[in-house]
Amino acid sequence: MVKQIKERKVEDISKAKHVFKYPEVGVPFLWPFSFFIGLEEEGLEVLRDNLKYLKEVEKAQVEKPKPTWATKNKVKLDLKTLKLRDFSHVGAGLYTFVVPPYAGHTSMIVDFHNKQSLVETLMENGIERVCAADWKSATEEMKDYNIDNYLKELDICIDELGGRVNLIGMCQGGWLATMCAARFPDKVNTLVIGELL
Repeated sequence: MVKQIKERKVEDISKAKHVFKYPEVGVPFLWPFSFFIGLEEEGLEVLRDNLKYLKEVEKAQVEKPKPTWATKNKVKLDLKTLKLRDFSHVGAGLYTFVVPPYAGHTSMIVDFHNKQSLVETLMENGIERVCAADWKSATEEMKDYNIDNYLKELDICIDELGGRVNLIGMCQGGWLATMCAARFPDKVNTLVIGELL
């Protein structure tokens, strides 16, 4: 009988070793402390992993050259939220105004590189007067801006381009262009919405 009790205690302790990270804490009363010690060590491991991650991020934060517009252009208007870039060399008639995405890309995504440019494609296919919004980064001053601030500045751009345009919105710029067309329908000749793939 004594032998059975001893074997049973050994068996209970070996079960506890599988359940708890610190089997040396054999007294059931102290098992919660074992649990918290395990949490502390896991927390330290997470902290170590985060520090490794931050070191890798820091390595990646090397000063990179800013992207540039692929097609020659001039700044036609400089507003708080954007610069209006004009790619036109000659031509008459309505401007085609490209509204690029505002988040996740720079505005240059619509004129990324030779043979990878919406601006270039438009001009090669007979659209002579092309402009694009060049969104500026948000500033502290812009923290309370809402959609009306951006629509107002798009409206100012359209007025600068003669008061009526063919409007192309890409990705996030697509819903902004759609809202602009809904707000100022007489200023939009055509509306084209595209998605960046």
